[in-house]
Amino acid sequence: MKIRIGLVDDHKLVLSSLSEMLTNLGEFEVVVEAVNGKDLQDKIGRLTTLPDIMLIDVNMPVMDGFATAAWLNEK
Repeated sequence: MKIRIGLVDDHKLVLSSLSEMLTNLGEFEVVVEAVNGKDLQDKIGRLTTLPDIMLIDVNMPVMDGFATAAWLNEK
């Protein structure tokens, strides 16, 4: 069984590179990618399977990593 990962980073090149790297390792499945916490809030409700692990950038516009982690913890 693959470990499901969620990625949140406002740098699209970092986001896509990290997603590709994790996917190519074969042990992971990236189930959601978002560019900030608000984007994650919009996308996570549409998922059929939630991530096992979230990798979140701290410094992001709109909703930073601290607020995103707090929101995830509440939900």
